[in-house]
Amino acid sequence: MKTPAHLRQWDYALTVVTVALLGTLGLQSFIGTAYVWWAESVIPGWQISGYPDFMLVMNVIAAPQVIALVIVMGLCVPKRLFDRTALVIVSAAMLGAEWRRGHGPATRRPDSRYSWPSPPSFRWRLSL
Repeated sequence: MKTPAHLRQWDYALTVVTVALLGTLGLQSFIGTAYVWWAESVIPGWQISGYPDFMLVMNVIAAPQVIALVIVMGLCVPKRLFDRTALVIVSAAMLGAEWRRGHGPATRRPDSRYSWPSPPSFRWRLSL
């Protein structure tokens, strides 16, 4: 059975967006790993002074990509059961509700129940 042209285009677009998002996350991970390796070997004390800020920046960069990936995957799975317009509207509403609630991606507030995990301690290296 043949599928209509608009459904094939929708499948292709979702596939391209998914691959692009996974590719950008992989590239970010590779660049981040290379930077950490370089910073630990060149900048003295970077593990203590620079690592927490580096992790915050990496989380800020990755959060929108991960949210977009969840939305795209959420559109991929039930697309055979529901209308495309309804799926897009529901996904946009969920994203808007999260932003309106004030706990959007990579927000850090002292009064928030969400917080970033502390980076691992590297003090044992300094005592050697």
